Amino acid sequence: AAAVVRITPVMDVERLNNGFVIVQLLDARPLSWRVEFSENLVTWYALGAMTYTDGLGVFLDATAVGKARRFYRIVSP
Repeated sequence: AAAVVRITPVMDVERLNNGFVIVQLLDARPLSWRVEFSENLVTWYALGAMTYTDGLGVFLDATAVGKARRFYRIVSP
């Protein structure tokens, strides 16, 4: 029997010095991802599609400037 390897996507979120937030997703599967944000974990808003190259998805959130707290999630449409 063939071995099955499961790959768990890894998400990283970092606030940059200019106030922007960069959201990165490491995943070997070339899927289409959508980035969403919430300020209360109840209501979610779409930010846009993630650019995906060579196993790494990257999204830059310029709307996060001046926001004290913001939560992110990545969903497959």
